[in-house]
This record gives sequence, C-alpha cells and structure tokens, in this order.
Amino acid sequence: QAIRLFDQPDAGMWELRTRARIHTSSALMSWAACDRLGKIAQALQLPDRAEYWLGHAASMRERLLRESWNEQRQAFAESFGGRDMDASVLLMAEVGIIDPKDPRFVSTVDELERVLCDGPYMRRYEAPDDFGRPETAFNICA
Repeated sequence: QAIRLFDQPDAGMWELRTRARIHTSSALMSWAACDRLGKIAQALQLPDRAEYWLGHAASMRERLLRESWNEQRQAFAESFGGRDMDASVLLMAEVGIIDPKDPRFVSTVDELERVLCDGPYMRRYEAPDDFGRPETAFNICA
C-alpha cells in the first residue's frame, strides 16, 4: 500500500476534503513505511526484501525532497508543487527523511514560524479551508 499510495492525491492529515493533492505528509508516511520495512528486513537478514524496500524508500525520498520544495519560499510546502505552508512538514525531521540541521529544513522552520506562528502558538496550515483562512492555533503544533 505504501508504494501504491505514495503519489496519490488525498485529503491529507488535516482531512481537507475539498483539496485533493499529493500532500507532503502523506508521501512522508509512505516513505517511512518503506524505510522501516527495509531496516527490519536488514535486521532479519533478508537481503532481497531489504533491497526491495530500501530501493523504493530511496526513490521516494529523492522525489519527496524535490517535489515538496518550494524554491520561492525556501521551504518544504504542504503538497508536491505547492506553495502553502503546513505544520505537518515538521514531521520530516522527526521521522528521519531529512536532518534537522539541513539548511532546507532550517529555512522551512523559519518560514513556518513566520507564516503560522502567533507568539508561542502555531496554526496547522495557512491556506483557506471550508471555514475560511485559519485564525486559531492548534496546540499539538506548538
């Protein structure tokens, strides 16, 4: 499923049903599944399975880092080819697809703070949803 769903438009982690896109966070979870399955296969000394899963993880990683990057904003965006900011991209360092000290991730954090933060609070995303432009923080993001 992780391979099949990697580049399929969906509603994303925030369940934005009116915006089917290839969400960075969804693609990230597909990558994480393949990466972890590859590492498990290595630990179990199953080289064919490890090569299969890690091969898919490597190609997913390359595409995700390329297609979610917004050059204009110098940040990873909420979707492939998108420009809107979304707090879910903070998971990229947490799951290990990118080093938290990587300049691209550092500039993403800076842009998220600039766009989504109001003091110590952070909104989930910047794009308008069914209720308009988000105005309230989502504590789990802070």
